[in-house]
Amino acid sequence: EQKSGKKYGVHDNETKSFRVIADHMKAAVFLIADGIEPNNADQGYFVRRLIRRSVRHADILGVKANTFAEVVRPIAAMYQSVYPYIKDNENNIAEIKP
Repeated sequence: EQKSGKKYGVHDNETKSFRVIADHMKAAVFLIADGIEPNNADQGYFVRRLIRRSVRHADILGVKANTFAEVVRPIAAMYQSVYPYIKDNENNIAEIKP
């Protein structure tokens, strides 16, 4: 909401974009933390597609900044008590280039 200037839950299309970004980026962070980096083959292709779709929805919301790097830290902080390896590797995860 802060980056886009739009409110979650007001318009159905925007709400869908917020949800896609949250779900896809969370999945990408977990996969990268497990050692699967975005590339053109197999699981890496899936990670790349997750990131690309979330970036497309960020564009729909008007967010033009580096979406992936900015959401890694909040996701790592949110899940640090259950998945400490994500918090431990958040800098490495944020540096991955989709």
